[in-house]
Amino acid sequence: MNKKTLIIAFTIFLIIPLFSNQVCAQDTSDEGLLDDIRLLYFETETNLTIKETTIPEELLNPGDEFTIKAKVEFKFILDELFPEFLLGTKIGNWIIFRDTNFDMSVNLSLDVEEKPDLFDIEYPKEITIEEIGTEVKDIEVEFHVTVNKSVSALREDTIKIEASFEPETAWGLEESTASDSFTIKSNYVGFLNASFNLPDDYYKIRFKGGETKTIELKIFNYYNGESIIEIKPTTIILNETDWNISIGQKSITLGPGENGTVLVNFTVKKSDSITAFTSSYAAPILILTPVASGNSDIVGKKQFRVNSPEVILDHEGSLTEILIMIIIAVIIAIVIIVVIILVLKRLNR
Repeated sequence: MNKKTLIIAFTIFLIIPLFSNQVCAQDTSDEGLLDDIRLLYFETETNLTIKETTIPEELLNPGDEFTIKAKVEFKFILDELFPEFLLGTKIGNWIIFRDTNFDMSVNLSLDVEEKPDLFDIEYPKEITIEEIGTEVKDIEVEFHVTVNKSVSALREDTIKIEASFEPETAWGLEESTASDSFTIKSNYVGFLNASFNLPDDYYKIRFKGGETKTIELKIFNYYNGESIIEIKPTTIILNETDWNISIGQKSITLGPGENGTVLVNFTVKKSDSITAFTSSYAAPILILTPVASGNSDIVGKKQFRVNSPEVILDHEGSLTEILIMIIIAVIIAIVIIVVIILVLKRLNR
């Protein structure tokens, strides 16, 4: 301790009892005459460090939960004019805090850059650090985070956590703040739905041979982001011999919650066969694959298979076929008549 410090300390010892009539005589925090006079201010140091997280390495799904564990540290730095041996004494407490009975604990505020459309977070808004002094004191804090169920896909955000110390007006401590951050990115998740817009409730389409009908396919995007929905025929329909389909577009782009329409052409092949057919199986004829718009590497895990309606061929026959049938019927009728006439003649003999 140098001479200058000794003189100042000695002066403090002299003037405090004179002007603060209750400081040393009683254990009290009542205000004295010098409470509004302050010659020394002390720097404080606050630190916040994220020590551990349970954030998964993969993208976060809506509703996922994780925990952030952080360490908050605090100390103050003595002015070189302040005698260190006074720290923790009634005189020292009065000089720094204007309270001879100060319990050497302070409150720090915690704050998180809240983004309610991204997540909900629970954490203590205020923490207490005890036995403060020139040595670092710390406390561990947990932040419990839940990803919002309506979060948009592939959203990446860096979230700042902040700890701040704001002293009481009478204290001779300065403010200090510290922060750290963590990053989260939401996943591309959801599902698709689709159905043909048919005029009746029986999911049937009736055709004549060689006829083509255009049917609307309504597609619903229930993914949490804009999707490029790829449309491809299945091997089942590609191998179909009696009828087939064609699509005017290979994809459709829909925002989250949107729906759109794609036109699908159904064609029944023309056949010389008289026999009609009914394709009654509900087999998948189209596969819809969702791809995140703007990032073709991210493909939705849930494809949708569009089942075929019941395809029915009502065979009407050609004009030639009808004439042949009429001629055959006439010939048969003539033969029958001739036979009847001959039989009658023999009976009349």
